[in-house]
Amino acid sequence: MPGGAAAAAGRNGAGGALPTYLEADFVFAPGVLGRGAYASVRQATRTLDGLAVAVKQADAGDDAAQRATRRELAALHRLIHPHVVQLLGTVDHVEGRGVWLVLELAEHGSLRALLG
Repeated sequence: MPGGAAAAAGRNGAGGALPTYLEADFVFAPGVLGRGAYASVRQATRTLDGLAVAVKQADAGDDAAQRATRRELAALHRLIHPHVVQLLGTVDHVEGRGVWLVLELAEHGSLRALLG
């Protein structure tokens, strides 16, 4: 469930400092958990502590996708709610692939899948 102990361990309060990771800090599972209008989400394991996370990767070549991801980053950074997946950090790529969001993994999948 979003907002659990794993999420609490990875956040520093609304608007607090967010960890910035390197891509090498994660081992990615094959495949994609989901795909939206401007990004895909992949499951990964954070090598630091073995925590399973979701990494949202916006299309690096799409300026609108990058702007939308940065808006989502700003909103999630301020928002802490037990029923909202928590932002745990970012992966910021120097080589121009844009920002990725490191999110709490929703163990039971998407709300759409549960309601569907």
